[in-house]
Amino acid sequence: MRIKKVSKTTATSAQVVDGYSESTTDTYSCNYINEMQENIENSIKALYDDLFFKPGDVYNVNTVHCAGFITSSTKNVSFTFFLPKRMDNVNSVTVTAGTIVIRGIAGYVDDTYNNPINLATTTMGKAFYIANSNTIRISVSKSSVFENATNNTPVAVATSGLVLSFS
Repeated sequence: MRIKKVSKTTATSAQVVDGYSESTTDTYSCNYINEMQENIENSIKALYDDLFFKPGDVYNVNTVHCAGFITSSTKNVSFTFFLPKRMDNVNSVTVTAGTIVIRGIAGYVDDTYNNPINLATTTMGKAFYIANSNTIRISVSKSSVFENATNNTPVAVATSGLVLSFS
């Protein structure tokens, strides 16, 4: 079975012919099909890159204002926000840069307005992600209590210069 080229420009239709003919263009047809398949694969890869973070990606979050909470006898602050892509194939997320300011009901927690918590240089900050989603939670823990904080209360968290690395 051979595919016969019908048009001299782009193959928009082809006809199957039995037997051998001088006008049969198997090579052209195969090349055309291979090119189309490569275009489809490239489109799918570009779409995948637009929808999902993958290991090795780094994402910069300029500023996020989000809700959080104080827990663990006022020694832990956690906050959650959404990313623009899903993390289906990611095993872990690391915070490599950024600072946070925490506002509680009674004012700034731990004077973070004047001294923001640097997540890159402290061992306090840990990032957790919710698998197969675009939701991330960052938890900041201290061995001592957060000043000006009440346990089990909501807080507002402002991030600045947050950098997330995916692996």
